[in-house]
Amino acid sequence: MKHRETLIRVYGERTSKLLWVVHEDMERDIFMSAIEARDYGIELPLLDVIFFG
Repeated sequence: MKHRETLIRVYGERTSKLLWVVHEDMERDIFMSAIEARDYGIELPLLDVIFFG
């Protein structure tokens, strides 16, 4: 449970979304493509290199 809370906090910081929004989004069975993750606000340098040149 502690890892999940840490992950929610990190995603909240990286996406500038409220923690309860991130928590509710993580409760759903949704899988995002690289583009959807970028649009959500998750910016990972590796995704940028692989998918966006």
